[in-house]
Amino acid sequence: MKRLCAAFMASLLCAPAQAQLAEYGIEGLWTVSTRDDERRASVSPDGQRIVWGSADRAGGPGGGDLWQARREGIRWIDPQPLPLDTPAEESEPAFSADGRWLYFVSDRKGGHGGRDLYRAAVRPDGGWG
Repeated sequence: MKRLCAAFMASLLCAPAQAQLAEYGIEGLWTVSTRDDERRASVSPDGQRIVWGSADRAGGPGGGDLWQARREGIRWIDPQPLPLDTPAEESEPAFSADGRWLYFVSDRKGGHGGRDLYRAAVRPDGGWG
């Protein structure tokens, strides 16, 4: 049984198996899921946007950032830091059920101390309020 399990796990690591998994939407590799410390993610109710936290991905303002990617077909593309990021830590994104708000945690200045809960409006054009 151990050999069978090991063989199955090894087969998942080969290129043809990865390509097959990507065809079924298990594809965020190198866009959403990288070697960086990627954390909790939330997909918008319409399924067209994903927002996630990253502790150390290069390109954001630092401290722990929120990133977004958009869906094209079955793939997540164009990863970008959210424009509402600050040099403080932002994490734990969650879309509201109606998709009008993104809730997240931050230790940014101006809060009530420590990690506070914030929300940002999601505009109809896809921008942020």
